[in-house]
Amino acid sequence: MNTLTREPTPLWKAGVAVIPNPQRCTLREGHFTVTPDTVIALSGDTNDDDAFAATLLAGALKEEMGLELTIAAPSSAATGAIRLVRGGPARKFGEEGYVLDVTTKAVTVRAPGAAGLYYGVQTLLQIIRSRGAGASLPALRIEDWPDYRYRAAHYDTKHHQDTFDYVVGFIEKMASYKINLIIWEWEDKLAYKRRPEIGAPGAFTIRQMQELTAVARRHHVQLVPLIQGLGHVSFILKHRKHHPLREIPASNWEFCPLKDGTYEVLFDLWDDAMDATPGVEFLHIGTDETYELGQGEACGCKALAEKHGREYLMQKFIHRCHEHIRRRGRKMISWGGGYVPGSPHLPPEGLITFDYPHRKRSDAMAAVRKGYEKWVFTPNPLNCPLVVPMFPFDFAGRSRPGSAVETAEALSEGARLGGFTGMVACSWDDPGRHNEMWNIRHISAAEYAWTAHAPSVDEFLAKFFVSYFGPREQHLEELFRSMEDRMFFYYRVLQRRIWHYGPVGKMHLPDLPREDLEFDPFWRQRYADDVEDAKRELVALDRCADIIHDNLRRPLRSRDNLDILLTLVDLCRHNARLFTRMADLEENIGRASNQHWIDRKTALAGLKDAEKIVAEHIAERKQVMKTLIKVWEPTRLVKGMSTKRKKYVHARDRARHFANRTPDMSYLVHDEERLDMEGYLRALRRIIRDYEADLRKG
Repeated sequence: MNTLTREPTPLWKAGVAVIPNPQRCTLREGHFTVTPDTVIALSGDTNDDDAFAATLLAGALKEEMGLELTIAAPSSAATGAIRLVRGGPARKFGEEGYVLDVTTKAVTVRAPGAAGLYYGVQTLLQIIRSRGAGASLPALRIEDWPDYRYRAAHYDTKHHQDTFDYVVGFIEKMASYKINLIIWEWEDKLAYKRRPEIGAPGAFTIRQMQELTAVARRHHVQLVPLIQGLGHVSFILKHRKHHPLREIPASNWEFCPLKDGTYEVLFDLWDDAMDATPGVEFLHIGTDETYELGQGEACGCKALAEKHGREYLMQKFIHRCHEHIRRRGRKMISWGGGYVPGSPHLPPEGLITFDYPHRKRSDAMAAVRKGYEKWVFTPNPLNCPLVVPMFPFDFAGRSRPGSAVETAEALSEGARLGGFTGMVACSWDDPGRHNEMWNIRHISAAEYAWTAHAPSVDEFLAKFFVSYFGPREQHLEELFRSMEDRMFFYYRVLQRRIWHYGPVGKMHLPDLPREDLEFDPFWRQRYADDVEDAKRELVALDRCADIIHDNLRRPLRSRDNLDILLTLVDLCRHNARLFTRMADLEENIGRASNQHWIDRKTALAGLKDAEKIVAEHIAERKQVMKTLIKVWEPTRLVKGMSTKRKKYVHARDRARHFANRTPDMSYLVHDEERLDMEGYLRALRRIIRDYEADLRKG
């Protein structure tokens, strides 16, 4: 089905933004208004989970709209109430389904299970928020249930660590959009008891992770640990004591699957992870991007791979890991190691892997027919810094429809085919985006994992901004679209594309003048197109800043998201000014060179103007990064920090992740720092001093 041409949904036509879109909705005549006299009524057969849903509803209405509603028994609130009732056809709706009835006299949320009641409350809250404080709710009936049992947001903190409070807020936000799993790739962000050398300074303790697991459970979310195994393990193998476990001694990327020590280390980490997440069904072991599998000569991997194939080594690893995790009562999830049609090396029964139903339909369905559980892997967005490309784009010769379209197509096709029990929307930390920038991506997946047949992508994108920020938002879709374009200029210049996307935009600084201010002007010719693009970027970035400032003056939710976007505007401005300033720099040096034999005081003035340009740009870079860090760090620990008890070990690896180029936040300006403008400024100042001295001598 073409995800761009679906009919508008009834709720959106009525001006109500609900994500995910309900399965069935019938609008009626009339309305219901929530007032200070409205009572939240809990039926007698509810439990603590239901009381939590009622408290959540009351708390949100008080915090966001100033309405203090009483929670009472149903007998005291026959009419004019919001009733939360346990019951209904579980067979039809499942434990997560619910019915929401809004009449002119009352609102009723009815569900067979605690999760369903919670989700009904979340839908009701979205309707209320969509209408604004004091507005009337349209009379309607919603019957709702999910198309996918497991709806997972991948949360990757390999290159940063968020604060405890931020994680709580992230869990609550994802749950409000009916995400019920968070697959947390925390790598060294757990203070492992069995292998204490691996946890980074400031990592969450096992007790803290247990508390977060309990918070998630209250919101009907499972906090699933993802501890990479086999490949992607530089966070382990960078430590000297674990060097012998490498398949290739020179690389910290991958374990040798033939060494018992590999399993001793991984099982210790996984046991700690399972202890830290009690009551969770799953453990994710990673195992993707195993570039080095079967290349180790001394360990014997190469010989076995040549004899039996690489898949033999992969399944040897997968089976041994699966047995350990199964004994601990968990289901094992893995990126790799799934069923390969025609291979004699079969995965263990019960292994859960992912696939693209709209791209690799035959392979995915072959695995389903063999009895292997498959979840939909929603396609990765472009692995670029700053923001997530949700809209159609063309970059480096690659035209793509954008993550929103690809997500909708994958989940719609998976639901149509059947056999897929879950889905995951990934959010790789490779490019070092702030986690807030991923939320639109997660919420788009939540939309189509719950109701795969609706709405159109255009409708989702339009109602996202109302749902996420509030009905008073203005031009935020324009802002998000524009910031994607601005990101592409940031990404394509300098040397930022060092891994996935081929040729880099290598740049250098204008030449310094030589003896007698001899000078070869070529920079502005070489970078003429970039300079003109930079001028256009600055105009567009001014518009982005205006939109953000205007919305920050409005009573919106998720204001932190806009604060972070403003730091990205400033970073992109600084990046664009690099080109306009270097053009001005060369012009001033050229003016000085031309005046050397005519008017040396004018020549000196040209050199000093050039000096000022470089000094201003260096100072601006420091200020931009200072502000960015000030805005980002309230929600995260200092990147790459050490403590008195523990030193952070920074090591690069073959993946060359953008965010791992430096241990601190300077990865965002690392390419500019490599230009060594400070050294350039020192050299220019020496030239100016010598020139002034010669001028004084006459």
